[in-house]
Amino acid sequence: MGPPMGAPHYAPKKGPPIALFVGAGCGLFAVIGVIVLVVLVLVARSPSASADDTDSPRPSSDDDGQPSPQKEEPEADPMDGAVFKGIPDTNVEVPVPPGWREDRKSLYSFALSDDGDAVLAFTTVSSLGEFTGRLQHATAVFNIQNCTMKDAERVRLGPNDLRARLREGDCTFNGVPAHVAVVLVESGNALPLVIYAVDQKASKHTTTQAQQTILRMRLRP
Repeated sequence: MGPPMGAPHYAPKKGPPIALFVGAGCGLFAVIGVIVLVVLVLVARSPSASADDTDSPRPSSDDDGQPSPQKEEPEADPMDGAVFKGIPDTNVEVPVPPGWREDRKSLYSFALSDDGDAVLAFTTVSSLGEFTGRLQHATAVFNIQNCTMKDAERVRLGPNDLRARLREGDCTFNGVPAHVAVVLVESGNALPLVIYAVDQKASKHTTTQAQQTILRMRLRP
């Protein structure tokens, strides 16, 4: 029998179909699964996730892959430690290279390089006219023979610009080919005369030292 006449009529409440919940839940999980999959793919492709990329050094923007050039150390001065010796009766000094053995022979003070490949000798003459004669005497004393010398030339030497006459040439020194230089300084009444001979096969170090003995001559401080 139906409801009494005049009584309110209520329709029974119906919930959402179970199929709707199930479908919606499956769709949501599917979307979440796709997002997670995309994130995993992106992380896998990220450079930070690669062990090889993380552990290996990365060149800077200006690195061309070539090793950096090494800076060359400046060469030491071969005359470092030289001792200046005054030429008797003059105000001129000549540097004796470090390690050279000093002695006297005849009219000359001299020094011999530690390897025996060079000799430095100095003395004085009383006039310019003695230049040639004293050169011949010096070469005989120090076993310098068979010289082919250039003509004398006027030069300026050392920090004081000493006026001098220079003669250079090739000779035989102690039985081997050598380069010889003779300097006569035009200073005062007693004129300093300096001579060096160096084996043509001497080391660069010894050769440079021999050359510097006349290039660094100076007045006494």
